[in-house]
Amino acid sequence: EQGRRHPGDGHQRKQPSKLNKFKKPSIRFTVKKNHSIAETTAPPESSSFRVASQKFKHNILNSIGEFLNSAFADDEETSGSYFSQDLLEQLGKNDPTIKGVWLQSKGLNDHHIQQLCEPLIRNKVVTEVWLPSNNITDVGAAHLAHMLKFNKSIKELFLGENRIGPKGAAALAVALARGNNTLVALGLGDNQIGVEGAGAFAAALRHNHSLHTLDIKGNGIPRNSSIRGLLHKMLEFN
Repeated sequence: EQGRRHPGDGHQRKQPSKLNKFKKPSIRFTVKKNHSIAETTAPPESSSFRVASQKFKHNILNSIGEFLNSAFADDEETSGSYFSQDLLEQLGKNDPTIKGVWLQSKGLNDHHIQQLCEPLIRNKVVTEVWLPSNNITDVGAAHLAHMLKFNKSIKELFLGENRIGPKGAAALAVALARGNNTLVALGLGDNQIGVEGAGAFAAALRHNHSLHTLDIKGNGIPRNSSIRGLLHKMLEFN
């Protein structure tokens, strides 16, 4: 028909551009469904952001630790948990704020114990003395025994994990038998008092009726030893 133009008449079909062959494909990122949130969102270990974050956290924690140490340092020195000349003077003056001496794991030797015992002889306020995990030998135990003959306020004395042997145990036992009727608990666990030292306490308990607790575990005394049974019965009657 005239006037009707067929689609192909007088027009060439548009050929695809050769450039289309080199068109970059679109990139898609996919995440496996079984991955956790941390695996898909956390920065890798080596990223600068993660390294900086860890350093910042470390610095913050260090700052908090230094602040707490400085904040409580003075309290420690005046609470009986810090061995110093100030503590010795406070004990000698019967400072009412010092009701206990807690010096565990302070590296104290026999000389330190001698210094500590001198003001404790006349002290009337302290009721607890904790000295475990130090370097106390029979010599230090002898100083403590001498102090116990005069002190009338200490009710608990703990000397575990030191190096006290039979002689030191015997000195403490004599103090309990011949003068001290205030002490109710004595801890000597993990020393080296042996059966001989345990026997000294058994003899002392015939005269002492105030001691109710005696810890002698870890001293080379057999579990089925008769001395253990004897001490247990004697403490029950105290």
